[in-house]
Amino acid sequence: MQRLFTVGCSLTRYHWPTWADILGQSFDNFENWGNRGAGNRQILERFSELVVKNDFTEDDVVVVQWTNYHRFDQHQWDNTITESWYPAGNVFQEANRSDIRSVIIRKMWYEETYIMHTWNSIHAALGIANTIPAKVLFVFGQDLRLDLNNTTFSPYKKLLSNDSFVDGDIFGWVCNNNDNRMSFYNADPNTHSRDKQFDHHPTPIMYYEWLNNFIAPRLGIEIDKEFAVKIQSALESVTDYNKIGDAIENVDYSTNTNWQRGY
Repeated sequence: MQRLFTVGCSLTRYHWPTWADILGQSFDNFENWGNRGAGNRQILERFSELVVKNDFTEDDVVVVQWTNYHRFDQHQWDNTITESWYPAGNVFQEANRSDIRSVIIRKMWYEETYIMHTWNSIHAALGIANTIPAKVLFVFGQDLRLDLNNTTFSPYKKLLSNDSFVDGDIFGWVCNNNDNRMSFYNADPNTHSRDKQFDHHPTPIMYYEWLNNFIAPRLGIEIDKEFAVKIQSALESVTDYNKIGDAIENVDYSTNTNWQRGY
């Protein structure tokens, strides 16, 4: 296959290679448009942007990973902010440590509204996907479908009949079936604890298992297990969070030039 483009939150682009990086080994060219802390408005807009900026063929693949509702997206042209999007992540994460997040929670974020925003974004993305010849897959970082049982949102269930959707969700599946998440010293910059802190993000080998079960059959390709194992070993070779980036680059992988913390 010719090119792979991926969009999503820190499950897609993180401090170490994710499912997107592993899947990218099966393509001639790979661009990761994921962004740490991204919400679904940002994911929709970045998907739209990459569609506008590229000419696609039937050999290309785009995978859009949708995230949870608890995100606030705001864009501003600022070179000090990754991709110029406000790196909020979950609005409730460490909310007491940020005046900005407290304002967002009190005045700008409503759960039901953001559920609606998410499914409207997905609906719009389906329309965009129909404008290009590339194969487009939609995956859920966490399972968003449960809220569609609420009668307010049940009309959106019809969207799921589109064959772009991949069944299940990444986070729930890998944690339930192959959980080997890790802890590191200095993983939490807001604490001076001398203990290791748990990182909730899946590791490369966890992502490999998900790809092998859900994406390989959809695309008719083999997933590069050797690459996933190599990156997993590099990650397991360090105990200090601040040394992860060097460990990944030492095994000759540097697609993500800024190995940064995610959300």
